[in-house]
Amino acid sequence: NEIKIGRKLAEFITEVRPYNNSIFIGNLFSMFQTDLQMKHVRLSKSSNISKVFPSTKMHLFNDSLYSALNNYLYVYNASLDRFEFLFKSPIKVRDIYAIDADRWLIGDKALVIYNRKTKTFTDVKGFTGIVSKILKLKNGPILISTVEAGLFKFENEQLVSLNDGNSKLPIVLLDMVEDESGELWLASNNGLIRYNYQKNTIKRFGVQDGLLSNEIQRLVICNDKLFLSTVEGLCSIPITRKKK
Repeated sequence: NEIKIGRKLAEFITEVRPYNNSIFIGNLFSMFQTDLQMKHVRLSKSSNISKVFPSTKMHLFNDSLYSALNNYLYVYNASLDRFEFLFKSPIKVRDIYAIDADRWLIGDKALVIYNRKTKTFTDVKGFTGIVSKILKLKNGPILISTVEAGLFKFENEQLVSLNDGNSKLPIVLLDMVEDESGELWLASNNGLIRYNYQKNTIKRFGVQDGLLSNEIQRLVICNDKLFLSTVEGLCSIPITRKKK
């Protein structure tokens, strides 16, 4: 079924997030909310933007929903049913991760740490490229994928490139997800990469394995399947241990 949210606005959707018995739809022009059955669609409200509240990135942390637009970060207040302004970043918020209650890791063409207590920003040394995803492994460190410089590990306030000495890891990475077994899946411009961080093992999947394209853009896991958006369309593969 097609959901009407405004003239041509559906063409510019950047993210969709279920949260608090609602579905939040972000795009380049506005932010929308709808019920889980998607029958009633309305504009989201913000504490300091009355009419238009665009969103290009959403993030869940400690049962709270955060929304980013360019350099600005907001948090959803369920009791007031609106987004409230948190802080302005010195760089565009391409992706974010809450290190703890006070510190945020913010990535774009640079990587910075924002301390909410001191209201200060600190550059992370040794970073290159453009951030595509920041992900905390269940039993491991925070990993950062980039569009131009491969994969980084952020641990103990230090940044280490995982591509150094590992030619099998692509340097163009557009997304990554971790499955229940701890395997990391990476979307690249040269196929789908399955990466076991603990064992440092890598396996590549491409059109020869049934994928629609070797250019993978976004990944999501649902019901033991990995869904991949590619330049040729959407496809899925089973990721349970019993299936090869």
